[in-house]
Amino acid sequence: MINTTIHNAKRGSAVPLNAATDEELLERYRQKRDRRAFEEIVSRYQGELFSYLRRYLGDSEMAEDAFQATFLQLHLKCNTFEQGRKLRPWLYTIATSQAIAAQRRNT
Repeated sequence: MINTTIHNAKRGSAVPLNAATDEELLERYRQKRDRRAFEEIVSRYQGELFSYLRRYLGDSEMAEDAFQATFLQLHLKCNTFEQGRKLRPWLYTIATSQAIAAQRRNT
């Protein structure tokens, strides 16, 4: 059976992936490389982050590339995420850096 829950020490029980915090999902991905946890993060941010990148870059193709690069960086750097921080601002920092890099490549 596929485990779609996360044990939360604060809550004292198992929490379904879709009810876990972003930080709990990233921790699960970091510790267990649980693909479903990573997919849940992508799903949560897909619309808003892509829209942000499209507005920032003014180009859908560049936004798609920056979006993919953002989540590649999240995967590669998940072990550097500091406990106690929020994922959302960190993810937007990564996305902005990827957008700037995309702009540099395309000028």
